[in-house]
Amino acid sequence: MRTTDAAAVIFVFMFFFAALPALSEAEVSFTPSISLREEYNDNIFLTSYDEEGDFLTTVNPAIALTYSSGKEDLTLDYGVYFDFYADNSDRNDVRQLGRLVSTTSLYKDVFFLKVTDVYARVPIDERRPVALDNLLVNTTDSNRFAVNPYVEYPLSGTLMVRAGYTYENLWYEEEDGDRSESNSAELSVIKEMSSVMTSYLTFNYLSRRPEITEAYDRQDAGLSIEYRIGPRITLNAGAGRTSFKYKMGTELDSTVWNTRADYSLTEGLVFSAGYSVGFFDSVNVGAYKRKASTGSISYSGRNTLKLSVFNNVDRYLTFDREDKARGVIIDSSIPVTSRITGVLTGRYTKYDFLPEEENVERYSVGLSFHYELRSLAAILGYSHNLSDSVVDARDYRSNIAWLQVRLAI
Repeated sequence: MRTTDAAAVIFVFMFFFAALPALSEAEVSFTPSISLREEYNDNIFLTSYDEEGDFLTTVNPAIALTYSSGKEDLTLDYGVYFDFYADNSDRNDVRQLGRLVSTTSLYKDVFFLKVTDVYARVPIDERRPVALDNLLVNTTDSNRFAVNPYVEYPLSGTLMVRAGYTYENLWYEEEDGDRSESNSAELSVIKEMSSVMTSYLTFNYLSRRPEITEAYDRQDAGLSIEYRIGPRITLNAGAGRTSFKYKMGTELDSTVWNTRADYSLTEGLVFSAGYSVGFFDSVNVGAYKRKASTGSISYSGRNTLKLSVFNNVDRYLTFDREDKARGVIIDSSIPVTSRITGVLTGRYTKYDFLPEEENVERYSVGLSFHYELRSLAAILGYSHNLSDSVVDARDYRSNIAWLQVRLAI
């Protein structure tokens, strides 16, 4: 993490643990581990010609910590990844992945402080080459740090008011990433209409100050309802207005809404479908409006399976750009023996990039076998990625095979 964020996290730890009761009064879990991974990638730069392969060795010490008491809850997962390339030593790297979530009740379960920090490696732009398990191309380290003091006050047994303030600092390592600072205030009223229906009335004001794209102020107001029809069907619906006011003078006002239905045919089999219109911020080209349709079938039991379909249309607010993406995602796991589980993942996406009118089809499939024995775990895996564009120079494919061993200490 950067020095400023690391200092902030250290402060949170000092504040958090200074207020802790005796450990005997809380539930604590601490697990250090170390992993060794060896992989071969036959196209580390995702080029359409002159593909270059290399062996990558990764050493990963990590910790997992959970703490829970009457007033404090904390979860921390953090790991350092030392990457060593056999033929491209100039690409050797030290990466970090981490997630911290801390919630502290400061006053009588009414006034709370929530702190989150997520350090991850994320794709920069979906128009550029991107592939499952590829670390080098079109990716950047990111750190999202947020501090959120808030109040939850029950006005009655069925009426709750929530008010809060959030400061967020978003950092990207690559210069393409649009680093930003944001301040937001939120007010919501939660009403339990009946034993099966709950309504949410919310208002949020956001001031976002990015380094690359235009700064803006944003207001969101809306009403949403959650309705449970018996034990099997849950409906969610919401509608509202979002307005943007850019510092350069541009203003935008739009209706936003969402609907979602979940149907449990059996205890382990769930069907879901939804549609939404909302606004989001990209890594590198500012805010965009997304119209999203989704559907899924999921099964959980001895075997697990989730099959999802999606159709997204993203229109950017300050750039002449529209991205359309539709496809299917599959995730499944099947026990092979009492200690070995097979995991299959797959994704197909068809893109239309406008106004350039570039059409791209991308395929990713991964197969791995996970072996568990007390504190020792091993994974043997393979993934294949293929991108087929109308621009031949942007085609690429890659194959990655790896073996990983993890020891929990």
